[in-house]
Amino acid sequence: MLIVNLTMKKCIKCKTIKEESAFYPNITRKDGLHNTCIQCQKDYYQKNKEYFKQYKKTNPDKFGTNYYMKKIGNIPEKVKKLQKKKQKEYFERHQNTEEFKIRKRRNRRAYRLCHPERERNGLFKERQLSEIFTDEEWENKVKEANGICFLCNRFFEEGYGLSLDHNPPISKAPIGFIYTIDDVQPICRSCNSSKGASI
Repeated sequence: MLIVNLTMKKCIKCKTIKEESAFYPNITRKDGLHNTCIQCQKDYYQKNKEYFKQYKKTNPDKFGTNYYMKKIGNIPEKVKKLQKKKQKEYFERHQNTEEFKIRKRRNRRAYRLCHPERERNGLFKERQLSEIFTDEEWENKVKEANGICFLCNRFFEEGYGLSLDHNPPISKAPIGFIYTIDDVQPICRSCNSSKGASI
């Protein structure tokens, strides 16, 4: 007979005894977990959503890892393991969903726009280039491609695996060039890499 030992915890809100996985990590607590379960926290947040948004805008210094680090110092090892475990569970649960893929594409583009100095050795910033199309326009263009790479005609399920290609290439674009949605195309990463600076 297989015996599984599960660590249980009581939620102070709903008074229900639940598994540790039903609680968010909290590095300020001795056991590394919040006192209220995930479901109770979600319900409370939904009821007070607007208040929390406003509070976060007016008190940005009271959020994030740096705020908690000042309060307790180093993050306990148990909390680090819990955070990694939850991140892995979230990724496995959502990695194949369209919402997750769209968010990943948006994050990559947002990072590129926020850190132009890291874009192709800083060429984007050096040549004073910019993009004026929106995330929605790019996502529509990816959908129009039906998951097919423009160059090699290979199929990629739901467009995942297609990357953004600039035309003219970043290294050959005129100084101050502004890319519109008509100046980019979705091609696979392999073609994008081998294409290099060719048009």
